[in-house]
Amino acid sequence: MKLLKKIFAAALAVITAAGTVCTALAYSPDSSSRDADVLYTLGLIQGSESGYELARTPTRAEAAILTLRLTGLEGKKAAKTHPFTDVPAWADNYISLAYSEGIINGVSGREMNFSAAASEKDFAAMLLRALGYSEGSGDYSWAGAPAFAERMGICKALQGEGFTRADMFAMARSALSARLKG
Repeated sequence: MKLLKKIFAAALAVITAAGTVCTALAYSPDSSSRDADVLYTLGLIQGSESGYELARTPTRAEAAILTLRLTGLEGKKAAKTHPFTDVPAWADNYISLAYSEGIINGVSGREMNFSAAASEKDFAAMLLRALGYSEGSGDYSWAGAPAFAERMGICKALQGEGFTRADMFAMARSALSARLKG
C-alpha cells in the first residue's frame, strides 16, 4: 500500500510539473487570468472581493508573501528576525520568514517599504533568491534581475507600461517549473 501511495504521488507530481511547463511555455498576455486561476487552485493566491485585480500594481508585501508561498514555507513559524520598522504586526511572521530565507531585502537597513509598489526588478529578484540565485555570488544584479529571470524562463520582457499583478502571477507560475541553482 505504501508503494502504491508513493507511485501515485510521483505520478501526480510529474503530471502537475508537465502541465505547468507546457502552460508556462504557452504564456501570452491573454493568459493572465489562467495564471491567476492556476495559482489560486494551488492555494498560492486568494484574490479578493474584487477578484484577482490583474491590472493593479502589486505591493512589495504582496510580492514577498507570494514568493514565500511559492517556497512552501508559509505555515512555518518564525521569531521576528527582520529589522524593518514599517511592517504591520499581522505580517511579521511572513516577513521574518522571507527575510531569514534571504528572499527579501529592505530599501534600507530599517525599512522594507512594505506598502510601496513592487517593480518587476523587485519581484524577479525575490523569485531568483527563492530559487537559490543571489546578487552576492554574482549570479545577477538587482537592476539586471528581469533579464536574468528571462534567461531562466521565468518571465518575458514586459509588453506594456508598469508592473501589474497579472505580470506577477505569470512570473510566479513560470517560476514553479524554473531550474533551481545547482
